[in-house]
Amino acid sequence: MDPLSSLSDIINEKKILVLHLNHKLETFSKVFSKFEVITALDFLKHACDKFQIPELFLNIEERTIKDDELYSYYKLKENRRKERITPPSRLDKKFVDQFANYTLNVSPVKVQSPDIFMNEEVKRSIRSSGKKILFITGFFTEVDVLRSSASALDNGYIPFVISDATSTYSERVYYEALDIISQYNEVIDSRDLMKLWPEVVD
Repeated sequence: MDPLSSLSDIINEKKILVLHLNHKLETFSKVFSKFEVITALDFLKHACDKFQIPELFLNIEERTIKDDELYSYYKLKENRRKERITPPSRLDKKFVDQFANYTLNVSPVKVQSPDIFMNEEVKRSIRSSGKKILFITGFFTEVDVLRSSASALDNGYIPFVISDATSTYSERVYYEALDIISQYNEVIDSRDLMKLWPEVVD
């Protein structure tokens, strides 16, 4: 059976809410797959406009940790992740300028956990949308996207991680994270959606 045929039975544009995690210029400027993210977001933006799919933007802020030893450990792990940042490219400025268009007139909800469902305001916003299917994009694949997608399922939603609309510092870590996510949630990319929604491309 064509996997897309079964997906088309699940994906109903009237039931979708798109969650964008950490759509910040500073964050985007450090991920490895800028072109792929821009291309995927462009398609998603057109799909949201065409089908009137609502979007929710969320920024995961640095957590307040009062325990000095725990805070030092947290920063150590964060700095080790940053060691994997891809060297800058001459095309980076072009991509960052394009990405800026997706952050205009956006008022993101601020949360302090990589699991967005730990925030009651977020849970209420998602619940009040009346949507059952959550498309998840953003950064970082191995932390915020992974944890939030797992929690989405636990909270009674059907999560789809849009793989080319998410990224992180390291290509290797990115693919490892997607492999883990795919064990319990759906991982698709914008090309799958283009096949399901050809009218968005036309």
